[in-house]
Amino acid sequence: MVWSLDASQQALSQLEQAVSRQEWDRALTVARRVRTWPAAARLDLTRALFHAGRLPEDLFTFPKPGDWTSFRVMTRGWRWRALRRKRFWSWAR
Repeated sequence: MVWSLDASQQALSQLEQAVSRQEWDRALTVARRVRTWPAAARLDLTRALFHAGRLPEDLFTFPKPGDWTSFRVMTRGWRWRALRRKRFWSWAR
């Protein structure tokens, strides 16, 4: 087991250990303490939820990884460019 002063890093290590030992309920208990979600930890969480039979019920009770605001900004930018192109081509005809 890896000991760290950072509680989230310690929880990530314990989550990885519990999943490798197939201790699914322990993995889900430890996952509640994780604050940052790297890709490997998200995969471990999904795997633990699946094997514990709680995937459909509990998947969205854990914090959502990633920055959703950047996705919204990216989507707005895409829409604006598409509308601008549409206006340009309707004017060019």
